[in-house]
Amino acid sequence: MFYFKGNSRYEAAETCMRVASVRISVFNGEIIAALLLFDVHILAFIFLCGKWRNC
Repeated sequence: MFYFKGNSRYEAAETCMRVASVRISVFNGEIIAALLLFDVHILAFIFLCGKWRNC
């Protein structure tokens, strides 16, 4: 167990929350980027299928 004197406990909690929020935001950014890439691939696939059907 860790024992913090005075405001150190709140400072440690703040740093923990900041690290957690940064990790969560990075994780969400990766998910959004993956979804965007997924959408682009689907659109390209549909576009190519449409071209092939027209041919």
